[in-house]
Amino acid sequence: MKKLLYFGPKGSYTQTAMNKAIELLNLHDYDIEPALRITDIISSVDENPDYIGVIPIENSIQGVVQETVDKLVRTKNYVRIFQEIIIPISHCLSNISGDIEKTEKIISHPQALAQCAGYIRDLSKRNGKHIEVLPVTSTSFAAQSLDNYDETYAAISSEETAKLYNRKVLATQINDEKDNKTRFVCIGRNYPSKTGNDMTSVAFTTVNRPGALVDVLTILKEHNLNMSHIDSRPSKKVLGEYMFYIDVDGHIEEENVKAAFEKIKPYTTFYRLLGAYPKYV
Repeated sequence: MKKLLYFGPKGSYTQTAMNKAIELLNLHDYDIEPALRITDIISSVDENPDYIGVIPIENSIQGVVQETVDKLVRTKNYVRIFQEIIIPISHCLSNISGDIEKTEKIISHPQALAQCAGYIRDLSKRNGKHIEVLPVTSTSFAAQSLDNYDETYAAISSEETAKLYNRKVLATQINDEKDNKTRFVCIGRNYPSKTGNDMTSVAFTTVNRPGALVDVLTILKEHNLNMSHIDSRPSKKVLGEYMFYIDVDGHIEEENVKAAFEKIKPYTTFYRLLGAYPKYV
């Protein structure tokens, strides 16, 4: 059975990205299923060759989605990124009563709460009381779960999600940075051939010595490759060891890109190709 999993529940920004992926990649014959944890989606794709997933990987304000990158490097069957989708993010505040002055607690995904931190501080001042923030698994789950709380709770989600669950929209466009975008990726067992406008994503660790990362970056420079993104996370194996995640313009099947990464491998203690895929236009 071919199954398309997305980070849900219904109404999530990931569902919006998934709908775009369905049209872009002609995935209409897949059974669609939401999942409440990113790690569950990656694990399911890892275990089932006929499954694909749509998950968030990076926000233009808050950076990488840690749960995504941490899990992608630890799959058994080398789950690959095969497409990116970029979605503009516009948050709203909603509740059940429609009275914003009753707000004492706001629930949402941790990244959404961080993206609206300035708005929440301003609302606390206007209401004359500290507003507590409570993280949950997704923005859509936040809006959905308001039924379980009293009228002092509000949720941050998209306006479409708030309306989907019949919430009263209290304020729109509340994210502090208006040019807010999230990059989502489609994951599966394979990646597509080069198109001429591609990106390659790689994760690696280096030996723990001065200049180790510089050696890797120098190789990219020597091959005239543009690194469009770099991030680091603790390797979770050795204290002080970090995993680096990089995106490089070009496809791993291109001779210059392939040659650069072959030269990089001897400088690494761990190396994994996360995917090669078309840039989203």
